[in-house]
Amino acid sequence: MLHYSASQITLFCKNFTTLKFNFLGGLQFFLSLIIFVPVLTLFFISFGDAGDIMQHLFDTVIFSYFDNTIRLMFGVAAVTLLFGITTAWIVSRYEFFGKAWLEWMLVLPAAMPAYIVAYAY
Repeated sequence: MLHYSASQITLFCKNFTTLKFNFLGGLQFFLSLIIFVPVLTLFFISFGDAGDIMQHLFDTVIFSYFDNTIRLMFGVAAVTLLFGITTAWIVSRYEFFGKAWLEWMLVLPAAMPAYIVAYAY
């Protein structure tokens, strides 16, 4: 349980009530509102009546999408494990020219997400 003294509460209230509106803060608020309102609208629309769309999707494509997703997931995991374990073993076991550079390059995919790399490409 947090306990604040009267002077701390008074200082907080004084600082809070003397806040001034600045232009950049207001601009930031309205820009975030412009971004957030469509997302919130989609969230509320998603609870509406979908009609027969879900049944149509289950009858036609959902199971093939699920099958493709599972195959892709296991394929990516296998290739990642193959290359990841191999390069980690080589870098940790042996000393060679450029080892420090290669260690940093192996960390790069974690630091730079795939969508940024794809966009830059």
